[in-house]
Amino acid sequence: RFDREELQVVCEGRKIGFQIDPTIGVDVEAIMGKSFSIEIGKIGADSKSNIFDVNGNAIKDNIKFEKTFADINLDEASSSFTFTLENVACSVDEDDTFTDEIKSKIMLLLGLETSDTKRIVLTSLRCENDNTVITTVTLLPPGTDVGGGRSLRTASLLSSTAGINTQHSISLFNKLRDLSQVEQKERSLLSTP
Repeated sequence: RFDREELQVVCEGRKIGFQIDPTIGVDVEAIMGKSFSIEIGKIGADSKSNIFDVNGNAIKDNIKFEKTFADINLDEASSSFTFTLENVACSVDEDDTFTDEIKSKIMLLLGLETSDTKRIVLTSLRCENDNTVITTVTLLPPGTDVGGGRSLRTASLLSSTAGINTQHSISLFNKLRDLSQVEQKERSLLSTP
């Protein structure tokens, strides 16, 4: 069950969009293929929440519908996100020199083998304010070769050892997210007088 604190809701014009907040640590494997229902409007007699138009008129009847989370093979999925490395001396002229350094840092954080370097793709690398490097990271599926295809040998090894420790891109992203949150907490504790 997800409550409104765990959802990101955006109201724009005549549209309402929502998604599960990825920072809460959703176990993607647990919800894949599961059905869910949505009710939007005034929930319960004491509710102060509702949907209003630009003139302040409340919606008369709640909107209700059911959906199903996609059921995908995570060993074939990739994930992309923005990666920010702060407090690093950089300049616009040397954007490309940070590619290997960032890949190495990500691999170290994730505990990946050097053979997994090809699974990390960096695009749109840029330096901001001479001390922050920002890039889009794409984590490719296990067994991806340099050309972007699949290595049949690696894929078969992965399927035969699936119970040991699958390192699909979503679990790697979650690991980076969790490490980032721990680091942010530690930094805030250190800066508190």
